[in-house]
Amino acid sequence: MLKTIYADNKKIYIIESKKLSYLLIRDILLFQEALNEGQSFDKATKIFNQENAKLLLIPEFNDALVKGGRLTKPAAAMARLFRIVPIIQFKEGSLIKYGLGHVFRKTIVKQALDIVKDYKKITDDDYFLIINADNKNIKEIALEIKNAINFKEIYVIDLSVDITIHTGIGAICLTLENIPASIKDEFFKFATKY
Repeated sequence: MLKTIYADNKKIYIIESKKLSYLLIRDILLFQEALNEGQSFDKATKIFNQENAKLLLIPEFNDALVKGGRLTKPAAAMARLFRIVPIIQFKEGSLIKYGLGHVFRKTIVKQALDIVKDYKKITDDDYFLIINADNKNIKEIALEIKNAINFKEIYVIDLSVDITIHTGIGAICLTLENIPASIKDEFFKFATKY
């Protein structure tokens, strides 16, 4: 809608929301850096179209999925009974069924290990991020993941409310993402390091 409204205005550029809010901030910081380094506006805007690394969303409870119509009540009851956890991938602005896990904490740790194993060569600018929907056990979870993946530090960021409303309180997102040193301090300003 905004693209249509401002189609003739060359001073306004609309960013398509294809990423979680915090990773979009990373792109904005990289965009700003590119402009400051003298890149053309058109070249700098290509940053917003780059695909992020794998990002997985794992809800702790299924209540929000049921309320949102993404899961039926009988399926939620079965999942709760057998402790089945849905694993959802956030890709190109869409939530895609990725798989199923068994027991929330075990699933999170296993998926964190898989993300690290499947990642391209890890450099000093690559950071493991946990994006958290107000999980009451986040400190324990962060330390458990940190020890399992053997990283010297990981960062926890709050999940935005517009996504938490769909995933439910307690949901966890996991990703391993490149954060260049030039934007690291600004990017992690509101993150908690473990």
